[in-house]
Amino acid sequence: MAVQEASGLSFVDEIDQFLVGRISFPAVNYFLNRKNILGRYRKLLGSELYSKDALRELQFQKLLATVRYVSVWNPFYAKRFKEIGLAPEDIKSLDDIGHIPVLARQDVIDHRLDMVDSRYRDSVVFADRALLRCTNMRKIFWPRFLAVR
Repeated sequence: MAVQEASGLSFVDEIDQFLVGRISFPAVNYFLNRKNILGRYRKLLGSELYSKDALRELQFQKLLATVRYVSVWNPFYAKRFKEIGLAPEDIKSLDDIGHIPVLARQDVIDHRLDMVDSRYRDSVVFADRALLRCTNMRKIFWPRFLAVR
């Protein structure tokens, strides 16, 4: 509780944080079988007390990890980075975020499947087929259902 006292939380906020952070949040996530969510939650709570420099370093590390990840597993960004000649090693600071191309709405519409992690693409295609079947069923049965009512 020494960290919380230094943060200036009121007594009610401390009780709320205890009940949510130590009891209900872990219990719900245990039953939902979410992996290491409690550890990440505690890291997030700790990051509220970081200095500005430490926070910028954390942001940079997360940006670099994301760029590395999408360069390997995301076909859309791998292609986009290759087109502009951007490699994860080119990201040297948080200010280099400007080198990453902006994502437009039309890009998402046109390249939806390429934006999915290549390891899970088959799952998305399978879900699309299932949705298409449901949509076709709706086209067949929905007008009949409305006519009966």
